[in-house]
Amino acid sequence: MILNSRHSDKTHERRGHVALVYSISGVSLIVSVLVKEHSFWLSYAFLCLAIPGPFAGLAPFWAIPAETLPRSVMGAVMGLVNAIGNVGGYYGPKIFGILKQQTHSVAIPFSVLGLGLLVGAALCFLLPRSRIQSSP
Repeated sequence: MILNSRHSDKTHERRGHVALVYSISGVSLIVSVLVKEHSFWLSYAFLCLAIPGPFAGLAPFWAIPAETLPRSVMGAVMGLVNAIGNVGGYYGPKIFGILKQQTHSVAIPFSVLGLGLLVGAALCFLLPRSRIQSSP
């Protein structure tokens, strides 16, 4: 988390730093359920690699609004993003539980979470570039 944030600050590039850790985390979640039948320890290693991804992307992610939006709307936008995240924090576990009950496995729910992280990584590139980075 610290290394990703420092490198993001050094290069003034935020979107790629968020997308990279989300991609690694998403792929690791999917791979962890795919290799579960072959090796518990390999599955565990991929799961351990998947967990820090969303946290490592937090600092560069929250730096994007401060560097791209006017101050008059920045607070409202950050509040909206936080509210949407809170809704996901409420419904995410419910959806995970429903999928687990219906499939009698964690493979599908973890794969859905992994795909969600991969979609989030792709969506990062729709965010505007930093004014600091795009200036000559």
